[in-house]
Order: sequence, then C-alpha cells, then structure tokens
Amino acid sequence: MLLCCCLLLCGCTNTAQLDEKYQQGYDAGYEKGLAQGYADGYAVANDEWENAQVEEPDEPDELEQREPELGERLKPAKIGETLTYESAPFWSKGTAWVEVTLLEVIRGDEALEILKKKSSSNVAPDEGYEYVLAKFKVTNVEHTGDEKQPLDVYYFDFDFSTDEFEQYFNSTLVYGLNELSASIFEGASTEGYVPFQCPIGQTGYAVYCTELWFKLE
Repeated sequence: MLLCCCLLLCGCTNTAQLDEKYQQGYDAGYEKGLAQGYADGYAVANDEWENAQVEEPDEPDELEQREPELGERLKPAKIGETLTYESAPFWSKGTAWVEVTLLEVIRGDEALEILKKKSSSNVAPDEGYEYVLAKFKVTNVEHTGDEKQPLDVYYFDFDFSTDEFEQYFNSTLVYGLNELSASIFEGASTEGYVPFQCPIGQTGYAVYCTELWFKLE
C-alpha cells in the first residue's frame, strides 16, 4: 500500500514537471513564432512599399477646366458691369435677388481731397495706403418672404481684397461721405460709396457678401 502511494506521488510529481516544461516550451515557441511573424510581415510590407509604383494623378476633366464666370475671383467685374446675387438680409425675412453694379472708382489724392472737403475729421490714410472710394448701385429685384420687410444694404457688406487675394473685413471709417446705407423694398434701388484703404501700387478688389468680386480700377 505504501509502495503504491509512493509510486502515485512520484507519478504526480513527474506529471507536474512535464506540464511545467511543456508550458515553458509552448510559451517560448509562441513568442518565437510571434516575433518571426512580425518580422516576416514587416519584410513583405517593406518589399511591397519599395516596389510600389507611384500612380500619376488623373488629368482633370474638361468640365473642371471651365472658364471662370463674371464676378468670380478670377474674373472680377469692372466699372459698368452688373452682377446678380441671392442675398439674405435677415434670417427671418426670406431672401432677395439683388443686382450690384460698380459705377465709379476714385482713389489716391483725389479721394483724399474729397474726404477732407466732406469733413475735417477725415485724416490721411495709414502709411503705405491710399483711399479708394467705390460707388455702387444695389437693386432689390425680387424679394421672397415678408413683403413688408425691406432689404438692408450697407457699405460694410463689401470686404476688401489685395491683389494677392488676401481678403478681409473692410473697417475703413470716414465721415460726411454719401456711403452706401439704405433699406430698399422690392423694385427699389440705392446708390452710395464704399470707402477702402488699399496698399499703394495695388489695384485691389471689392467683394460683396464674400461672393461677388469687383476690380477697383
């Protein structure tokens, strides 16, 4: 009986040792296989990357090479030309189809002289800049929404852009000028000046509601 117990005990001990060795071998083999798998995968991926051919971009469609339309950045309107725009005077008032026309451009010494005559509060422009006075006509062609609500038109609806197309909010402030500022119902028009400060030597652009481009010359 004692002998049988000893044999069983030895057998259990040997089995436990075998299990432990088996686990150690399994773990070592798994780690080695995992490392080899990573290495093989990297080698394949790297080989595919080095042998990959760079695909040339497709030629643009003929439709994508269209000529810009009048009033777009690359084809700005000039004096006497009229552009149409769907304007939203206020969120609650519906929309209005408007026509915007550049009537006149006055700049440099002539513009400064006009401003000085209008008000003694008007001073010289910033160093390196000149005044540009652009006269616009805006017509409320068709108003959709509340017919009792007019379209509000202001000179600050126009942004300024440099010749390099650096566009920013027009903050030029002058006094006594007949600036563009009115509320017009359907069928009515208004005219007025929009003052800008433009870098000397540049032409500049006026941009209505960030959409319609006018060249200031």
